[in-house]
Amino acid sequence: MPGAGGSVRPDTPLSCVPVLLNVAEEQWVPVLMELRYKREDPFAVELAFHGPVGGLARWRFSRDLLLGGLRGTVGQGEVMIWPSEEHSAGSAL
Repeated sequence: MPGAGGSVRPDTPLSCVPVLLNVAEEQWVPVLMELRYKREDPFAVELAFHGPVGGLARWRFSRDLLLGGLRGTVGQGEVMIWPSEEHSAGSAL
């Protein structure tokens, strides 16, 4: 959503996509994930997760972590990102 001069305005959502959020072992919840970019933090992307009752969580990740998650499993502990196994999803996290 470009602003004047083709740049992205701060706090403007870049994309909103449906994802499955792992909330417990073998328990997945369908949510919408909103991605935001802020000029003052150029190496991070903010992800906000929205469920049927509103906002669930808001996290900030490095862009390198998200890019790595397009090619394979990355992260550690409770924060893991990997590509979608669904061929119809294309490049999805």
